[in-house]
Amino acid sequence: VSLLTAPPSKEVQELVELAFSKSLGEAIELAKATQNAALIDAFHDIMVDDLYDHLVETGKLEKI
Repeated sequence: VSLLTAPPSKEVQELVELAFSKSLGEAIELAKATQNAALIDAFHDIMVDDLYDHLVETGKLEKI
């Protein structure tokens, strides 16, 4: 498995689940509190992709 296609770490997945189940703001604050740049970057990348897909699926955005 390449580093570019590796599944997200457990910590990143937990942040994503928190963002969708409770609060994006809370997930962001927890990510920032880690002061782990790699974790924050991975969380951001997944959220951008997942959030975009979710907004398209729910009709809140048009697919570009």
